[in-house]
Order: sequence, then structure tokens, then C-alpha cells
Amino acid sequence: MKGLEHIPNSLRLWKAVVELANEEDARLLLQRVMLKTYDSAKRVLNKARDKLPKEPAIWIRATKLEEANGNTAAVGKIIERAIRSLQRGGVEIDRETWMNEAEAAERAQSVATCHATIQNTIGIGVEDMDRKRTWVADAEECKRRGSIETTRAIYNHALTVFHTKKSIWLKAAHLEKGHVN
Repeated sequence: MKGLEHIPNSLRLWKAVVELANEEDARLLLQRVMLKTYDSAKRVLNKARDKLPKEPAIWIRATKLEEANGNTAAVGKIIERAIRSLQRGGVEIDRETWMNEAEAAERAQSVATCHATIQNTIGIGVEDMDRKRTWVADAEECKRRGSIETTRAIYNHALTVFHTKKSIWLKAAHLEKGHVN
């Protein structure tokens, strides 16, 4: 860590630190990784994912890195892979937690990450017969908190499932009328 203070751009030092770090230290490193160059950051995140395979924050950081570097096409694929990998690793995917991550991504102006997170997690743990009611309630709650992109993502997903439901179309239209970007 002292070496990184003096030579912060050394990929070899970053790799060594990630390999030697305990879980808590590795998490702290994730906070610094976004300051590095794209390729270096990507390598560090991959090492961190190997070291902490059950840590969702690594996947979220990876999507934000890709988005910040103009690779928005990769964002959805990364979130999709994250969910599958975490589930295989025995991590329970908590819908509420991921919705909070989507809102945090929105606040960080990582709109693609926000939308991909919603698209890939909004239906987890929701019974088919409860989806419309639950998703509309989720959207309205996000809207109340000022999370317009998250709200938009929820309505967009809901409309792919319920494309003939006038009530959802109207709510989505009302949102757009009030928040045209």
C-alpha cells in the first residue's frame, strides 16, 4: 500500500496488493480503482472478482467503468453475468438491495448501469400475479424519492412485460411529460 502511494499507476503493485489483501482491504481498493486507467482498472477489477467472487460491488464498479469509458453495450451483459455468477456462488439476490444500487448509479450519473440493474433484477422474487402492482409501486416510490431514471427503467421493463396495459403506458407517459430529458 505504501508503494502505491508513491507509484499509484504501477499495475504490478496493484496486482500484488489485490492478491495479498484480505477481504476488507480488497473492498477499500475497489474505491480507488476507478481512479486508474481503463485497462489497469479492468485488470484490477478482474483480480478483485477472483479474490471476492461473492461481492456484488465489484460487478457494479465494472459496469460503471465500462459506462464511463463509453462502452454502454457491455453494461447489461455484465449485470446479467453478475446475477448468474452470484447466484451460482450461493449469494441471495435481494431485489431491494439491487434497486438501491440502481438509484445510487443514477445519482452517480451512470444511467446505463441504473437501467441494466433494474432490467436484470426487478423481477427477482416477485410472483407473476404480483408483478404489475409491485412494479408500479416500486416506480412510484422511486419517483417520490426523485430517482427519475430508475423510475423510467422500471416502467420501461414493465412495458416489455405488460405492453397492452394502458395504466402503465399512462404512468410512463406522465413521467415523461414531467421529466423530459
